[in-house]
Amino acid sequence: MLSPCRRVRPVSFVSALATAASSADASISTSDSDLDPESHGPADSTLLRSRMRASAAEGNLAAAFDALGCLRPAPAAPDYNALLHAYLRSGRAAAEHVAAVISHMRSAGPAPNALTFNTAFNGLLRLGHLDAAHAVLEEMWSGCGFVPSFTTVDRLIKKAVSGSNFDLALKFLHKIRVYSGSGMVESV
Repeated sequence: MLSPCRRVRPVSFVSALATAASSADASISTSDSDLDPESHGPADSTLLRSRMRASAAEGNLAAAFDALGCLRPAPAAPDYNALLHAYLRSGRAAAEHVAAVISHMRSAGPAPNALTFNTAFNGLLRLGHLDAAHAVLEEMWSGCGFVPSFTTVDRLIKKAVSGSNFDLALKFLHKIRVYSGSGMVESV
């Protein structure tokens, strides 16, 4: 069962991220008043979302989370999805950071949705992180009950086979067979 959504302080993710990777300098300058959640009105949410996307696009996940944490009302799944999308396109994305974002969403809310998992999967697969992409599909399927599309599974299997990772391809084919009640086996 997914954890319910609740308000979180951005510090909790930033500290977790600091242990997962080396620290990076903030690439977007912000003043203390820019990041003070109490000083923002609804009109500032557009600015904060722009900052979040720009920071994530530069690979600066800590600064992106600072901006995201200042959103009021609290950020929703589409905000996290935009962060993941921009970060994965940055060229500096690390699989551990993507996993940390999804883990943060599961523990602190909002709960990741199917688009969260698809965004993470597509980005990781594009970057060649097959094992991490497979882990995202496992979490999507087993952990959250979202069934990946045939196209998604097909892309993972083809990428695994083209990279001579036959064990991963066979492992996922077996998983599909085990979950034959989902209607995917008939497609394979």
